[in-house]
Amino acid sequence: MSYEVVWLSRAERDLASIWLSSRLRIAVELAAQAIDDALRDDAMSVGESRARDDVRVVIVWPLMAEVQVNFDQRRCAVVRIRRVD
Repeated sequence: MSYEVVWLSRAERDLASIWLSSRLRIAVELAAQAIDDALRDDAMSVGESRARDDVRVVIVWPLMAEVQVNFDQRRCAVVRIRRVD
């Protein structure tokens, strides 16, 4: 079950800021790619749901992604990215 994955501008800015300030840039790159790949493969089974049914949180160290999923359109948007320690 494939999903279209888009990264909103805010999430892209978050990721760039985290990458620029990180001493482990390869880990940030690999985590972002892993989040993207997992969402594309099956967004419904990735991460944990939140208060709203269409919002999920995905953690791949050292990143946490807040994702909004439209299951009917098979599309998900990465809304925010944060660093987790």
